[in-house]
Amino acid sequence: MPDRIKVSSPEGFAYYALHPLAYSEAMSGSENVGDEIAVIGIRSIGTTLSAVVAAAARRKGKTASRITVRPHGYPYNRELRWAGSELEFVEQAKAAGADFLIVDEGPGLSGSSFLAVAEALAKAGVAREKITLLCGHQPAFDSLRADNASERARQFRWQAVNSAPRIPEIAGEFLGGGQWRKFLSSSESEWPAVWTWLERLKYRSSGNSNDQRLYKFVGLGHYGEAVLEREQRIAEAAFSPMPRQEADGFASYPWLESRRIEGRPLEGRPMLAADLNEDVLARLADYCAFRGAAFAAELSDLASLQHMTDHNLRELGLCEVGCSSILLELKRPVIADGHMQPHEWLRINEGTILKTDSGSHGDDHFFPGPTDIAWDLAGAIVEWQMTAEQSATLLDLYRQKSGDDVVSRIEHFVTAYSVFRCAYCLMAANALGEGDEAERFLEAAEKYRRAIQIPTSTASTATA
Repeated sequence: MPDRIKVSSPEGFAYYALHPLAYSEAMSGSENVGDEIAVIGIRSIGTTLSAVVAAAARRKGKTASRITVRPHGYPYNRELRWAGSELEFVEQAKAAGADFLIVDEGPGLSGSSFLAVAEALAKAGVAREKITLLCGHQPAFDSLRADNASERARQFRWQAVNSAPRIPEIAGEFLGGGQWRKFLSSSESEWPAVWTWLERLKYRSSGNSNDQRLYKFVGLGHYGEAVLEREQRIAEAAFSPMPRQEADGFASYPWLESRRIEGRPLEGRPMLAADLNEDVLARLADYCAFRGAAFAAELSDLASLQHMTDHNLRELGLCEVGCSSILLELKRPVIADGHMQPHEWLRINEGTILKTDSGSHGDDHFFPGPTDIAWDLAGAIVEWQMTAEQSATLLDLYRQKSGDDVVSRIEHFVTAYSVFRCAYCLMAANALGEGDEAERFLEAAEKYRRAIQIPTSTASTATA
């Protein structure tokens, strides 16, 4: 084995408040297994979850062994091919009369990973009544996207853990799933689109309104600590409210209640593109310059981002196969903010503008990941609907603060940013199906599509 291996962050622990002890409790309360148990974890998070389940089984006096597997193939139709040692594990457990527990955080949209493992066990001769799929939530079989998933899933026993999140005691009103938008605007027609079930948990504290706080899940253990550390540094630089660490992966922030003067909201007011002026441009430039200096990333190239840009261009019908008109240069690698939309900024008074939600998006499970600071500058240009003159002012102010002249590469990042946002919105609309939220994403996708302009010149590739 190598000295070190690199794995992706377990999404449930880092983003979705999936607590591993929920699996321990599910195992402790399970009546579907005997005294001999074979636990199979799926992929990275299955390593942790299968260890927790096996430990809970042993605590009940059972004999438990475990392995982890990684199904491969197209995301909606995964398949599992046993390695020699894995098949040996299955044969030994089967000979001992063991019950098999398949453990993962899903199922996701397709359910194909769970089904791949369960069907591989059945193909290896394990009786279906000996197989239990221990999952993070009760699946809606008819909604799973894998081929013939509804019929296939019903052939196995599924057991869902208690998916209720462990939240701070003082957390009260739920503001996740886009519910925070009612403080943004009373008119739902003005709400930005939100992929509701991928959003981090958020709550407003109960109790005295004079000391209310916003509670947000930032990640369990060291996943949340990294996010909190970034947000604390941003707050210390006076760009955002100061966060406070809470229990079970949550952080809290001062609740900035909206204050109105002559009917116009001032304090705590989310901003609009129409608010753009010289002061806002200066604030955006200062913020990007700060991030470029404070959150430098170890990154040698933008190969993955370049690949997905080309892929999205082709999928959107904007570029033929082999198109290379977008070339993303890497000059100032950073953990970007990733969310530069106007509503992510609060005007606290006539002279203070604060950034919200600033610690996680540039280093989560969505693109762009760590990238060039030009990504945030491009995001600001697109989201604030800047004119050519305003864009030039932003870039000049940023250059004065940072010493980084981004003019030669910004056009390509503006295109890439718009392409990614358009593709993301279309993917979200497809996942959400019909309804107001899907319509919002379709409208947003069209807005980003109109912003896409394929550069007539190409930039030369470079590395940091």
